[in-house]
Amino acid sequence: MRRRQGEAAMFLRRVKAQRAMRHAASRNAAPKRANGEGSICSRFQDMEFLKEAGQVGDCVRASTATILGLPRSEVPHFVRDHGGDWRGPWEEFIAGRGFIVVEIDPGQRPACYYLGCGRTVRTHDYRPVSHMVVMEGRRVAHDPHPSRSGLMILDRAYVLVPKRIAN
Repeated sequence: MRRRQGEAAMFLRRVKAQRAMRHAASRNAAPKRANGEGSICSRFQDMEFLKEAGQVGDCVRASTATILGLPRSEVPHFVRDHGGDWRGPWEEFIAGRGFIVVEIDPGQRPACYYLGCGRTVRTHDYRPVSHMVVMEGRRVAHDPHPSRSGLMILDRAYVLVPKRIAN
C-alpha cells in the first residue's frame, strides 16, 4: 500500500512538472535575442537522436548548437563519440568558438542563457534520464527533446563566457 502511494505521489509530481514546463515553453516559443558576434540563441535546435528510439541522445549537441547560434550539423555528437568522457572535448569545441565554459552553482539561475543539466521526467528502463536544456533565469528557454518536458531537478549549470571578457 505504501509503495503505491509513493508511486502515485511521484506520478503527480511528474505531471505537475510537465504542465509547468509546457506552460513555460508555450509562453516563450521564440527566442528574444538575435545572434550577433557569436552570441547565443538565434534559433532553437532540436535533438536528432533519441534514447527512446534506441539511440544515444544528442541533447548536449542540440543545446550547444542553440546557445552558440550554430546549426546542429556543425556540432559533434559528444556523448556518442566520447561516452562518459564527453565534457573535455565539449569544452574544447566551445573554446574553439571563442567561449570558456564556467560551471556555476545551479541555485544561482542567472538572467542570461545558460546550459542546465539534470534529471528529466522521462525515464529509460525505469531510471531517470540525464538531460541538457537551455535555461534563462529560472525557466527552461528551450528543451531540445520533442516532449519539451524540461528538467525535474537542475543538478549542474554552465555559463558560456566570451574569452575576451574572461581574460
